Amino acid sequence: MVTNLLRSTTRELALRTVEDDIVSRVSRVLQTFTDEILDLDSVAAQLGVPPRTLRRKLAEKGNCFRAVQDSVLAQRALMYLRESNLPVLEIAARLRFTDVSNFRRAFRRWTGTIPAENRSRGEVRMAQL
Repeated sequence: MVTNLLRSTTRELALRTVEDDIVSRVSRVLQTFTDEILDLDSVAAQLGVPPRTLRRKLAEKGNCFRAVQDSVLAQRALMYLRESNLPVLEIAARLRFTDVSNFRRAFRRWTGTIPAENRSRGEVRMAQL
């Protein structure tokens, strides 16, 4: 009886850990593929789950794929600003933005400042996504 209860509890805890970690797992996949911007279907395939299941599990955690993707892009942008002297135009290109103005708008949404202001003040902070 106790053994069955322990097995059941262990199984439930393992399932809950996997579900709790879905945002981290998606982030890791997105961070792994730095040379390309993956869509939800590609990330789902990497994780071995159907896209609809991935979308549902993220929603259960109060998140969505686009928010996780934005968070990864924001972290990468901040890293480039902090650890390189790359021009903003080059950072935008590396992050696969079609033009620098789209990158600046996204960066302002992520941090509350534009990249040049953020870099010149030595400030690398991120607003709540």
